Amino acid sequence: MSDKYPVFIAIDSQNLYHSCRFEFGNEAKVDYRKLQELLIANLKRFSSNLHVEAVVYTVASDKRQSNQPFLSMLQAIGFLTQTQFVAYSPRGARSVTRTEWNVGITIDAMKHVLGTEEPIKRFILVSGSGAFEPLIRELNIEGVPTDVYGFKQSISNSLPGCADQIFVLSKSILLDNQDGHTY
Repeated sequence: MSDKYPVFIAIDSQNLYHSCRFEFGNEAKVDYRKLQELLIANLKRFSSNLHVEAVVYTVASDKRQSNQPFLSMLQAIGFLTQTQFVAYSPRGARSVTRTEWNVGITIDAMKHVLGTEEPIKRFILVSGSGAFEPLIRELNIEGVPTDVYGFKQSISNSLPGCADQIFVLSKSILLDNQDGHTY
């Protein structure tokens, strides 16, 4: 048995983006380096031998790679990325159902619990969405503790009752200079 402490971190970038703006204003942006430092610092309470897989789930409005600088920055600091593209109907209306990551994050989390040689010992969710309550409850059944990070006003009332810990994100993880960059 390995003494590694495997952890899966799932970051719902759309939830983070909108809840950050809702709480701190339209110019507020998350500094993903600061977020990463916070997550790792909190995880070190459990082990000094962390084995972390951290995925940022993103949404792009088109396939012209307009968000490539953002993705490149995330990858440069150690995040894996997955991107969904916004689907449009023939008349141009946005189809929201294909731009949410709830199902994708749930599938990936369960793969890390049931489908790997070394199942995770902890799941970290960076999203305040109540849509993840069934996932967290299932992880509880499987014996996997779950920590949820989100901005105070955007953490669903259903999450504190099922997550092991709730961490409220603060201004400390926002960009210091709001010059248009997302890192």
